[in-house]
Amino acid sequence: MQVFSIFGLAIVIVLQIVKYAVILRALLSFLPIQKDNQFINILYQVTEPVLVPIKTFLGRTEWGKNSMIDVSPIIAIFLIWILSSLISSIFGVPQIFSVF
Repeated sequence: MQVFSIFGLAIVIVLQIVKYAVILRALLSFLPIQKDNQFINILYQVTEPVLVPIKTFLGRTEWGKNSMIDVSPIIAIFLIWILSSLISSIFGVPQIFSVF
């Protein structure tokens, strides 16, 4: 493996971890879990840098102001998927690491 593909692989793995953290956070939002849980705090620390810019952007749009549901996790997952595919193709990372 080349150095560039190892670097690309590391980025893709981190993106996959963040993607699964976003999915887990979205699923856990339906459960009555207290916010002072340490696991939930770590999950929020990992996902907030990804979700806050999307929420801010959606809040500026007319559709985002009037929406009753939070679609920022769906948009984040889609953007992570695109970024992961792009990095995989640039660095030559095997597709097995960039699947959903």
